[in-house]
Amino acid sequence: MGEDAGIDSASWRGMDGWIAYFGDLGPEGEESAEFIAKQVVVDRLQTFFLEPGWRFLKDIEEYDRSFHLDFNDFVSESPMRSIEKAIVDSPEDSLPCIALAAARALESQGVFCERKPQSPIELLVPRFTGISNLTGMKDLNSASIGKFLSVQGHVVRVGNVRQQVKSLVFSCCKCGKEFTQGFKDFKYASPMECPNAPTCRGHFFRPMTSSAVTCDWQGIRIQENLRDDVREVGRMPRTLDIELVSDLIDSCNPGDTVTICGVSKALNVEAGNNAGGRASKAKTHSLFKLYIDANSVASSGRSRKRRRKATDDDITDEDLTAFEEISGDLNTFELLAHSICPSIYGHELVKAGILLTLLGGSQKPETTEVCVRPDIHCLIVGDPGLGKSQLLKATTNVAPRGIYVCGNTSTTAGLTVTMVKESGSNDYFLEAGALVLGDEGICCIDEFDKMGSEHQALLEAMEQQTVSIAKAGMICNLKTKTSVVAAANPRGGHYDLSKTVCENLKIALPLLSRFDLVFILLDSPDKQKDRYISEHVLTACTSKKKKKGSVHRRPRSRETDAESEAERISLEKRLQKYRCDSPLPSVLFRKYISYARAHINPILSNSAKRVLQTFYLTLRRGMGNQTLDVPPVTTRQLESLKRLVEARAKAEHRQIATENDALDVIEILKASLVDTFSDEHGRIDFTRASGMSRTKEVKKFVMGLHAEAQRTGHDVFSMSDLKRIAQNLQLKIPMFEDFIDMINHQNVLLKRSKGYRLQGTQLG
Repeated sequence: MGEDAGIDSASWRGMDGWIAYFGDLGPEGEESAEFIAKQVVVDRLQTFFLEPGWRFLKDIEEYDRSFHLDFNDFVSESPMRSIEKAIVDSPEDSLPCIALAAARALESQGVFCERKPQSPIELLVPRFTGISNLTGMKDLNSASIGKFLSVQGHVVRVGNVRQQVKSLVFSCCKCGKEFTQGFKDFKYASPMECPNAPTCRGHFFRPMTSSAVTCDWQGIRIQENLRDDVREVGRMPRTLDIELVSDLIDSCNPGDTVTICGVSKALNVEAGNNAGGRASKAKTHSLFKLYIDANSVASSGRSRKRRRKATDDDITDEDLTAFEEISGDLNTFELLAHSICPSIYGHELVKAGILLTLLGGSQKPETTEVCVRPDIHCLIVGDPGLGKSQLLKATTNVAPRGIYVCGNTSTTAGLTVTMVKESGSNDYFLEAGALVLGDEGICCIDEFDKMGSEHQALLEAMEQQTVSIAKAGMICNLKTKTSVVAAANPRGGHYDLSKTVCENLKIALPLLSRFDLVFILLDSPDKQKDRYISEHVLTACTSKKKKKGSVHRRPRSRETDAESEAERISLEKRLQKYRCDSPLPSVLFRKYISYARAHINPILSNSAKRVLQTFYLTLRRGMGNQTLDVPPVTTRQLESLKRLVEARAKAEHRQIATENDALDVIEILKASLVDTFSDEHGRIDFTRASGMSRTKEVKKFVMGLHAEAQRTGHDVFSMSDLKRIAQNLQLKIPMFEDFIDMINHQNVLLKRSKGYRLQGTQLG
């Protein structure tokens, strides 16, 4: 062995340490070529860990089960030039060599004094992170089996923690011989013959269950990350099963983006479907599936620090230079807004609202007791054929993490969390839905009006940003820090201005109030606008593809930031006048948004706070004369204003939100309010967010009731009195009783035992 004679065989430097990692030596013993080659590797790595590589082991304590190694650092500093190839091509041999060398180095430094190879404590395992070359799931095939590789994806399933058998003592039913048999990769297999063969020819063995050595085990499933530029059309996203053991248990949650480093292995399908791996069909079926035996798990969703590090890993110095150029441009906001779905002409304020939704507000400290969401929600309502679906597709494409679903084919479980019963073990596990998979990103929901009971599942997810589940004895909460961008068609195919938003969409007010921005797109004939749209569409179809280049930019000046409100040009006019011949590439745009979300957390200046406070108080005063329905303008809208202003400053990578940012946001919100609360006559009515629409017939009838009450001195009317008053007013109402019920629901007429009492009338 090349070891000193005085070394205890029960130490890590003795034979027991070797057997703990590599098993029995075989018939050739220490003379085998495999043993000699591995021993040379272990000795060289042990020398490396004791001198220049001690920094990799200095933080390990007596009972640690693993230690982390940066793959690139270890390969560059290792004395063996072929160590990278050995780890990638032969991980089953190279990883135990590294672990045994580390254990021997630690033992020589007095760290592993009480920890012995035969103790029940699990073996020390090296866990590699930072492998730059990620392997795509579509590249995994039979040639990948047995290779050490790194994959990335979204966690869509997390199973329960179970115990797998590592080794078990069997007793021969014929001669009584007891022997221990280990199970590679925790795959159970009965002994084939007795160790006393050929003396004993027994083939039946009794397992000694009390002697089983077990290990914690957990199975998860990840789904590949695909964007529109690399997604294969007509193909479902690939999934991959991952096995976690020991200290990797519970290292990720459904919806997290994880990077898995591990060994690719093959498992018999029949054996994999059985909890104990003891399926009789497994011996007769040759169908196998690939899975990853995880060596390390790096989750970007566990903390804000990890999410920021994951963002920085994807951004280069060239990207940072481009960010400075973009943020220093005089027309940064206009450039970013026009880079969202440039194929759609117009809808400038809608694109500006989507841009603010992508950026989101400032992140609050994770220790804050009161949960105030930083994410912005946006709803786009409009007639068919105005490009709503295209806007949602473009939003998903430029979002750092985007999920696109269609409301008419989505279920409540598909949007939130699914609880699935596993075959074989009958255990329940969670599968993440669209909102959970969109954590720290955007979830675009098309055909929002086609959803029914699914609307109720969005209430908690959009405000508290959690999904609670209580099924089959399992109670848990999952994070859904997701911005929702929804598109809907009005009932009947055309938006009716005489009806409220809730009537046009058939959604409840609590859900509508959770949207920070509500845009209503109307297909109204406009000669000049129609000419521009036709020119834009025909030019896009016939012109050659322009060469991508940098947009002509004017540097930002301090005088521009300090311009007064009197000199200020409205945001809508600035967006309409701006001509973007070369929009930002989607890859650069995505990185710009990702960097802003991770690193830019603006705070409001005093002038911006005053502007927002004045606007909010104005909205509240405007509701003082309203008597019907619940006021839609509450502190929730004030929080929305704050988030939008912070997002406006993020667009230019500024840490201070100025007064001009607040004015731009107010202009966007005013356009949203005008669209939402305007009636068919163009008047602003704050009660039009919910309830029943107050058409001219309703208004005329209520005014007639008030006049009759003042004339007679009585505010209680019978049904015959109500019909008589309607006839005198020449109102032709076919379904009069339903008409009265509608007014009753608006709390104008209250039903009493003797008739209906009119509210709001002061009798002399």
